[in-house]
Amino acid sequence: MPDDQPTILPAVPTAILCRLRDRRALSDLEREEALIEFANAGSLSAYRRLYSGVDLGELPRSPAQQWWDSRKPPLTGVIQPGQLELQEALTKIAGGKVSPRVVALWRRRAAGLVFVRAPDGDAEPRYGYMAFEQWKSGPTPAIAHLLLRLREKPFRGQLCRCKWEQCGRFFFAVRPLKPDHGGGARGAPVREYCPGTDHRAKARKAAAKKRMRDLRAQRARAKRKTKHPTRRR
Repeated sequence: MPDDQPTILPAVPTAILCRLRDRRALSDLEREEALIEFANAGSLSAYRRLYSGVDLGELPRSPAQQWWDSRKPPLTGVIQPGQLELQEALTKIAGGKVSPRVVALWRRRAAGLVFVRAPDGDAEPRYGYMAFEQWKSGPTPAIAHLLLRLREKPFRGQLCRCKWEQCGRFFFAVRPLKPDHGGGARGAPVREYCPGTDHRAKARKAAAKKRMRDLRAQRARAKRKTKHPTRRR
């Protein structure tokens, strides 16, 4: 495993822990959604939520955040540090191909978090968190913690990746409401293409074009063989 020995950070200041208690702790789903948003788009807003586990609200924005927000329309194709690595990890989870060695690495990294319970009175307690360890390589403790949760209930088996080759975004499986059915009946889970988009139709159209290209190429090869048959010696 790379960089097994972490760089130990100083003790997390009490003031930071108190600030976490003053902020609304995100739900498990909100944290996982921030993880997916960062993997898909490199969102700095998602990054802030991802690494604290709380709603930071209207905290003063960093210069990087101000620069990012000033871009109209939003930038595309900008890769943030750790984003490609996260995409690779999510691809393994979605495909069920995470090795025991990688899981052990994630567990060790996730152990570098200190959790702060938020007194919000919910039936299910919520937590913010801060890292007290860091490594030269990824994943960070916050990301490792959320990656592990994607392999556990209630998120196990719910992570999907769009199969349209021009998309490839991650999303959670959803069960859409059936049209013309009362009582909130839902259909089969949408897992192959981004819900609420035409990505399935676009993927099928692209596949049909590829089949036609392959068929034309096959016919052209057959025609050449007919005109120039192989001579026997």
